[in-house]
Amino acid sequence: MMSVIQAPVRTRDTAKSRRGASGRKRRNPRRGGDNRVKVTLKKWRTGGARLWQGIIGMSGLLLRHRAWVALCLCWILVIVAWTQRDELLGRYLDHPVERLEIKGNITFLDEATLRAKLGGLIGKGFFSLDLYHLKTEVEAMSWVEKASIRRIWPNKLEYRIVEQVPVANWNGKALLNPYGEVFQPGETASLLREKARLPALSGPENQAKSVLARYAGLRNKMAEYDIRLSAVSLKQRGAWALVIDSGIRVELGKERIEERVDRLISVYTRLVAERRLKIGTIDTRYTNGVAISWLEGATETRDTGNS
Repeated sequence: MMSVIQAPVRTRDTAKSRRGASGRKRRNPRRGGDNRVKVTLKKWRTGGARLWQGIIGMSGLLLRHRAWVALCLCWILVIVAWTQRDELLGRYLDHPVERLEIKGNITFLDEATLRAKLGGLIGKGFFSLDLYHLKTEVEAMSWVEKASIRRIWPNKLEYRIVEQVPVANWNGKALLNPYGEVFQPGETASLLREKARLPALSGPENQAKSVLARYAGLRNKMAEYDIRLSAVSLKQRGAWALVIDSGIRVELGKERIEERVDRLISVYTRLVAERRLKIGTIDTRYTNGVAISWLEGATETRDTGNS
């Protein structure tokens, strides 16, 4: 007996049922999930390969330019160290100051007073000290012209002092240094002795340098004739006056100063020593000569014969 099996005929309704109500072909959800996993794995593999290739390429680049890399690392270390310098110095290097040394030719400055002023630095931090402030504090002392200070590792400070050099008295209350700068130190026994041998200069407060320059020029000129110049004064109206030798006052006036000084030297050097001792004042403000006032009160006019 034969049986015939006939394949089922796909009808329109059957195909439509598989496509669903929307008419679109249904997808197998399980099959779509597998595809997404495969795509993700493929992307990861591709990204990992690219990352690994980038690392290898960067390593090669670093090896080819290792000198520049080392330099950059050094700069980074320097920058980090600089930003953290205070903490580093304070923690590891800022030892307390234990020694204080003062150098320089000191004649008038009281070293004990200076050490007492600087004694408070002992025990302070080696690097935390403000050197500029310490320098200005010392330079504010009347006998100090300038000062410098430096650290000497690990715990020593060294001061170098340049002392003021007095070259003249100024207006009876202060002193002048070689630059014509006025300074006024405290009175000491050594200062009083020094002031006694210094020339006496006087004038308007803002004319100290010009008076000192005038004194220096006249002193050198008169020294050639063994005439000692002990004082120079500039009056408010611009007239000059001198004191020479044993206290003889010389009036020079305002004009033709060099010419009148030459006339003074010409007349003065002709006088014998005994007559010089009797002179009170010499007035050079004449056209053709000088007027000499003697200590006895007599007045004599002498013509130089050169005018």
